[in-house]
Amino acid sequence: MKYKIFKGITLFEVVIVLLITGILAGVLIPNYILWIGKTKYRAAVSQAEVIYDSVQTIVQNYEIIDRSIRNPENKKLAGIHICGNLSYGQFTDDEYSELYKKIISYYEAANECSWAVKIDNYKIIAVYYSDSETDEFVGIYPEPADFDDYIKGDIGTKINEVLID
Repeated sequence: MKYKIFKGITLFEVVIVLLITGILAGVLIPNYILWIGKTKYRAAVSQAEVIYDSVQTIVQNYEIIDRSIRNPENKKLAGIHICGNLSYGQFTDDEYSELYKKIISYYEAANECSWAVKIDNYKIIAVYYSDSETDEFVGIYPEPADFDDYIKGDIGTKINEVLID
């Protein structure tokens, strides 16, 4: 039995392998980065939906209580209410308000993230969520756009665009 002697690979073969590897990396890395962005955005929207559900429960409870009140000035959620836990922003309900305290009690992770809610006459207009005030992936519920139309920006920028009007 004769053994074949392996003499090595040529420079041309090395160049071809590197070229193929470079093309694959050039296609896969941007797609991987986009996939990570979509995942972070979807997670933020999912958390915004959890806050929305919590606030919806609170709003329904207030609405039931306020039906028996005749004077509109005494109703708890009549008018526009904006609250959140950001260090900046124009909030009508601060951290000492009853609404804020109820949201904190219903959504246990509220102190570990950044969020804001706008309510207009018992209707939740929008809920904003991000992991931190500087995070560029902000979840908005009800969701206004798909990720392909989403423009990155911190939660303060997003709130100033839509919530405060």
